Amino acid sequence: MPRYENLRRAVEEDHPCTDDNSCDVAAGLRYDCVLWAAHVLQGATETPATDEAMEQVRARFGSEAAFKAALDADCKRLLENPHATCPECNALVWMDDNESVTCDNCHATVKLKSDDEE
Repeated sequence: MPRYENLRRAVEEDHPCTDDNSCDVAAGLRYDCVLWAAHVLQGATETPATDEAMEQVRARFGSEAAFKAALDADCKRLLENPHATCPECNALVWMDDNESVTCDNCHATVKLKSDDEE
């Protein structure tokens, strides 16, 4: 069973987006970083289903510090996945294992930089 299944369903209800490569919420769900996806979504819009599910998840941690540590870990895990900044619109674009993709935000070509280029 995937982690935070009720929270995942709530995020999907509040944000029924396609799997857009420039959507951090969609990327969070795709890479099973559900806490981070919910957190980002809550900061962007009204999220009644996500708010309710997040409160339930938050209560299970027992302390705000434990919840924040899990949220930070989710963010770090998400950033371990290939991504690049779009040169045209500055969106963060999730690359999967592709060396080049078209940004779903502005349709520019985005190339994944190698370690040598950084």
